[in-house]
Amino acid sequence: MERRQSARVPVNLNAKIISEDKVFDGMIENMSEDGLEYFMTSFVKVTSNFTPAKSIKLNFQIPSGEMLNLNCELIWFLETSPDEKLLGMKVLNPPLTYRKIIKQSSYS
Repeated sequence: MERRQSARVPVNLNAKIISEDKVFDGMIENMSEDGLEYFMTSFVKVTSNFTPAKSIKLNFQIPSGEMLNLNCELIWFLETSPDEKLLGMKVLNPPLTYRKIIKQSSYS
């Protein structure tokens, strides 16, 4: 198993993920320079939408009001209960704005 290269920053940001043209609601719980953890609040019947190495789009608004649209790769998917799902994602080519959020760990 690969070890994390950068420290996590705890956050609480509403976000939407798009997988195969389906939109799912949830929250980003923590972020790092190269990835993030997402708590899905949408009900999902078919978890095959979330297989490792799958490309996912993530959209969310940062505290300044700016919208960020990230391209991510699903690294892991954990169904803790029928109503709770966690996703770990690698951020592909993170924009400068995303990197600034990580450096300013006061966002939560």
